[in-house]
Amino acid sequence: MNGSLMLPMALQQMRNEFLRSLGTCSVIERIDRVAKPKTHQQVKMHFGLVVSMIKYAFDERGIDLATLIPSVKIPPGRPVPKDVIQQILYACCNDVGDEGERKTLSKMNTIEASRFFDACRDHAARIWRIQIPSPDINWKDNVNEVKQ
Repeated sequence: MNGSLMLPMALQQMRNEFLRSLGTCSVIERIDRVAKPKTHQQVKMHFGLVVSMIKYAFDERGIDLATLIPSVKIPPGRPVPKDVIQQILYACCNDVGDEGERKTLSKMNTIEASRFFDACRDHAARIWRIQIPSPDINWKDNVNEVKQ
């Protein structure tokens, strides 16, 4: 409330006793909002939906593996496997770490995973002309409202 920490009386007393026990040393108090981390199932489902939507569009347009990856060694008519789509997205969209490093989804935090999914959607739209909607079209507005 009004930018100050409001604790119940019992917790306030325990906090004050703890700070007094530290003596005259400098103390920095930091309050962080603890967000529930994404689960592996959530990430897998989201990435799986992106890959499935791309695969569906490829199948509908008749894009086969030989068209996607031109090579004389790939016979025409083979559908594009999901794992190939995943590897292409990891190779083209995965510079999401704080310093632009590549990570697997299991190692990404929520912000990095969101950046990765945005990059996948952008790549699909720009390169393959496939529109993949954001799961919640208002999520960026909702995040901005929470920050204010």
